[in-house]
Amino acid sequence: TNLMYYIMSQIILLDMAVAVTMSGCLFAFILAMRQPPGRKRFGLFMAFYVFMALATLSKGLIGIALPGAVIFLWVLTLNRWRQLWPIYPLCGTVLLLAIAAPWHIFAARANPDFLNFYFYHEHWLRFTTKIHGRYEPWWFFLPIFVGGLFPWVFLAVPALRKSLAGGWKARHANSEAWFFVIWTVFIILFFSKSQSKLVPYILPVFPAVAVVIGSFVAGVWDGAPGGNFRRGIWGFVAISGMMVFALQIAPELKFVIKELQGQPEIAAYLPILRITLCGSLLLGSVAAQIGLRRNQPRLMLGAVAISTALFLVATAFAGGSFDKASTKKLAMILKPMLKTEDRVYSVGIYTQDLPVYLNRLISVVEYTGELGYGINAEPELTSQRFMDRTKFATDWAKSGLAYAVIRGNTYEKWFSSSGIPHKVLAQTARFVLVVKTENPAALSP
Repeated sequence: TNLMYYIMSQIILLDMAVAVTMSGCLFAFILAMRQPPGRKRFGLFMAFYVFMALATLSKGLIGIALPGAVIFLWVLTLNRWRQLWPIYPLCGTVLLLAIAAPWHIFAARANPDFLNFYFYHEHWLRFTTKIHGRYEPWWFFLPIFVGGLFPWVFLAVPALRKSLAGGWKARHANSEAWFFVIWTVFIILFFSKSQSKLVPYILPVFPAVAVVIGSFVAGVWDGAPGGNFRRGIWGFVAISGMMVFALQIAPELKFVIKELQGQPEIAAYLPILRITLCGSLLLGSVAAQIGLRRNQPRLMLGAVAISTALFLVATAFAGGSFDKASTKKLAMILKPMLKTEDRVYSVGIYTQDLPVYLNRLISVVEYTGELGYGINAEPELTSQRFMDRTKFATDWAKSGLAYAVIRGNTYEKWFSSSGIPHKVLAQTARFVLVVKTENPAALSP
């Protein structure tokens, strides 16, 4: 029920895949360290290597580097070198390579420049330079981390104090808590140092923080002293009230009204969304205040958990209406009228979901992005599908039906003012679907 982790789980991202597999890797390690040498320890360490391999396949060498660094720092902090053994490095390395190596080997054999691109461009240059145009200040992830932990962020400080009670001198007694803290701090610092930053990069820290806070919450639920627990609940109540206020006034703001004018599907859903979101937050706030007055920790925690769950479910149901990046609506209009010989273009952008919904290849016009390496590696294969503006104009003029999906803010430049014969078939908040007008049969489904 952490806000950011839940929302990101609703979006197709490799960052979530690497967060889950990296977390599996580190969880398997710390559980293995509890076990004496034997079958259970061996099995957990094999799971550790499997998850590390899957994290590497998900998003590169950080799948090995980040878990390895977290483990090294933890062992160094607690001086647990002897307890580290046996880690079964021979069996583990063979298993890791058996899973992760084949794809890299086949990719390198098929593309001679792949290893240079993969190691140097996609790892070293991405981390040390602004080559990908994703530079942000060093503190970029701090507000994202704090906001992403809603609503449990208010219990993070008392949870941390309890987990690390006794400080440095008591670190051996709190060894596992130190593991999760090192896991969290190192990954945030690592990506804060990187010259390429995107919001989902710090997803792997949330499972670790969830364990620290969850352990504290479980103790409070069972009657253990909660420290500043009540302050945390008051923080939830205060922020929930502010969010309710913001949701009430937002539709009256000029820039929101302007934004909604071109998005009727969102405008239609907004009243219901306001009721459900505000209702869940108000319900949680009232129940939490009753729990505070009666000094009933379970009522307070239940109020926070249940109201947040309702809030997130309402957000998920509304997500489709707010998804400007999807071309599903246009694809569902286009698919019934498409014939095998018809041509489909994505103009000025690569709409990644369009080929999936149409179940066919499409041509991409005036867009390279992160596809540049593959396009340049095999120009004889890609030149027919990835084209510039001149080739597109020629291709569009060929006989037969042709359709194009283009961003609404560039439609004027590409079609409306260019003289290219076309007709608008449909439009969403972000995209326009057009068809060639030479064949009148194309104008009706």
